[in-house]
Formats: sequence, structure tokens, C-alpha cells
Amino acid sequence: MKLKKTKKIIWSVALATLLFVSSTQSFADTTVISNESVNSSANTKVDSQVKENLDLYSQEGIDAFVGSYIEIYSHSKSINKDSVIEYQREDGSITSFKSTKEDSRDGEYYFLISPDTRGMWKIYSLNGQRIKNKKLNFMTYRDAEDFNKIMNADWILLNSKIKSKNVITKFYRYQGATRIETAINISKKDFSKSSSVIITNAWKQTDAIAASLLATELNAPILYTGQGSLNSGTISEINRLGAKNIYIVGGTDSLNNSVSKDLKNIKTVESIKRISGTDRAATALELAKEVSKYKKGASAIIVSGESELDCLAVSAVSAENKLPMLYTRKGKLDNNSKKFIKNNFKGVFMIAGDGKISESLKNELISLGLKIKIKQGKNSDDLSLVLANDPAFYNNVKTIFLTSGKSSADGIPGSVLAAKKGLPLILIGGSDNYDGITNFVNNNDINSAYILGGVDSIS
Repeated sequence: MKLKKTKKIIWSVALATLLFVSSTQSFADTTVISNESVNSSANTKVDSQVKENLDLYSQEGIDAFVGSYIEIYSHSKSINKDSVIEYQREDGSITSFKSTKEDSRDGEYYFLISPDTRGMWKIYSLNGQRIKNKKLNFMTYRDAEDFNKIMNADWILLNSKIKSKNVITKFYRYQGATRIETAINISKKDFSKSSSVIITNAWKQTDAIAASLLATELNAPILYTGQGSLNSGTISEINRLGAKNIYIVGGTDSLNNSVSKDLKNIKTVESIKRISGTDRAATALELAKEVSKYKKGASAIIVSGESELDCLAVSAVSAENKLPMLYTRKGKLDNNSKKFIKNNFKGVFMIAGDGKISESLKNELISLGLKIKIKQGKNSDDLSLVLANDPAFYNNVKTIFLTSGKSSADGIPGSVLAAKKGLPLILIGGSDNYDGITNFVNNNDINSAYILGGVDSIS
């Protein structure tokens, strides 16, 4: 798969150039080969090739490092327990992968590809049928340094584009082969021990975003798992942390009772508490009630529960300033949330990434005696910059957190770190906000950044 040299990719490469990577593996030096030459020199022997409509398939992780993973899902649910996919390595050899349901994002079978050699990996067959289609091809690199050698030209181009008076020189990247592993690696990097852990569904993020404040109060990491069982890596991390108290965020439709049973089998675990409601707004309210047992701020935050990325943009501000998030739906706030706000807070931040604030809700909250402050952006990415630039929340920052503006998966566990360090969490790539980020870097003399997710996440 040829990497496109777009403005977005240029940004991701720049961020990758000085990323912080630790590796226990060593690899023999090989000649750097461009993706084009890999494609042209690959084995071209064909049998009775079959054209397959691979638009029904999607992959998480467009390019990878040796030892990491590529996930392939079927939108039509055509992958079953007997499905097999074959890939051709750059040297022409063929390797196969069986389908699996472990840690599936939707409970369905999928392919988990683990590339073991550097180079272009080309799909060879699917369920015994030869495939001639580039959609699911991918490039594997030895490590970040190998990646940067290939993309160094784009790094030079970026420097000429951002025209920064103080280019960011230090990058620290938190990444894993999957979103579950990224959350685990974030925990490993910043938590030596923790008596508490928050567990949530890796593919249902809205509940987890509202848990950022609780995680910060408990000094606990947010870890992911699948719906039907506890991920083995997550189990190992809970053991490493020595966690005694587990908070499951979300109902049984997000994490069923099998997850609870798996947690009970962990020796260190003494208590398990599920926090959930009838919907995401009700779950956010229950999280706010749980947080109210600790020291709370004078205000609450109201944000649309229908915009996962707006919630992510707000998460670090919420967690650092002890401002619980309550969710609206179609501009309306449920009665239970209104009552909770009235009885516990003096003011409300009404925050929106689409620039739309409900005037009727605003007037209703004013009539309850609440002071209203409005924060809004043009979109979720812009909203994160609006909050980062707000002196009510941040002053004299020299470091930032960057996360994808397209998916909240990596940003959620990272929002806890941003809150702990008192740093803004800025969304990138969901819209064309690169000029805004450049201006923020220039105006604040930003010299370092933490990146949440791999090179395919921020692009």
C-alpha cells in the first residue's frame, strides 16, 4: 500500500520522526525499499485469480511494525469460524491466518494479522480463492526508525510548511498494535501501581469518556476489553498494577457478566463495581454521582452525548478541573441530570463543537439559578483548540497531548494522563486544523508533545 503524501500524512510523519520507542527485539539491517518498488518486484505468478469485492472489508492499522497487528473485519459478517486468509510476503512466501473472535469489537469473527517480516504484505487468497486486489495490502516496517528513513523527505517538507519559530523537538508516543494494547501501554508507562482500575468496552467509547474524571480522582488507568471476555493483556496489566478495586463502566450490553467472572478470578481483585445507566446520558449521570463522593468543582459540563469527539475534546478539562460531564440528547437534558446539577453546582459550562448551543436549555438552566458559561468551536478539533487556548483552563503550557480527531479510542485512556499533568488534549486530523495547531505551537512556544496512538491513528 503506497503511503499518500497528503498534508495529513505529513503531519503524522513529523510526529513520528522523534517518537519515543522502546523495543526488546533486534533486526538485521536491510536496504530501504520504497513501496512502489516493493509492489513492482513482488511475486507475480497467478493461478486462476478471482476478483473479490473487498469493499466489504475494513482494516484497522494501515501500516505496521514487525510484531504488531493488523485487524481485518467484514462489514457483511462473512468471516466465520472456519475462514482463512493468506498473505504473500515480499520474498514470495505465503503464510495463512485463521479467523478469531478474541477481543472482537462487535462479537463477530475477524482476522488478526501478525506480520513477521519487513516489506510489503499482499493479500494472496481468501477462503481458498486467489485475490488480486490491493485494498488489504499493507507495508510492515522494522521499527519507527525504519519508517522515518522512508518518510524523511516529508519531515523536511513539514518544517517548511509549519514555519514555526519553535518547532517541537521532543515527541513521546504511546502506541500498541490495537486500541486495547495502546491503553495497556499508557498504563504501563505512567502507573507503577494502582489500587483501582476502570474497565470499559474498547468499541463503545462514549461511556468511557465520561469516566475520565473518576479515573483521575482514583489515580487509576482506563483499560479496554471486548464485550464477552476479559482480554488476556488487560488481565496481566491488572495483576502488574496490583489493583484491588475494579470499576466496570457500561451495562451488560457493553461488558457482559463473563467479564465480571473473569475479573473475580484475578487474585488481587477484592471488589468489582459496575457503573451504568439505561443509556449513555444515564451512565454519565451515575459517573458524576460516583465522583461527587470525592472533592468536586463548583460547576458541571454539559456536552452532547451524541458527539463522541466533542466529549473527547472536553475530557481532559473535565478531569483536571473536577467538572463532571453530563450528556444532552438533541439539545435536551434529562430531568434527573437537571436535578443533580441544581442540587450540586452553582454553574454550568455549555460546550459544543458544532457551534450550536440550545438557547431553550440555556434559559432553562438560568431559571434554575445557575451561572452559564459557553465554550464552542467550529468542530470537535477546533473545540479542543478553543479549550487549550482558554486561560480559565490552561496557562504557560509548553507541552501538549495530541490524539486523533477521527476516533476517540486512543484519546480516552490518554485523557487521564493529560489531566494528571495539567496539559491540554488537542484533536488532530478530524478536520483541517493544522494551521490552528501551528499557531498554538508558535504562540505558546510549545517544545514537546505526547502522541496518543500509532502512526495510522494520527494521520
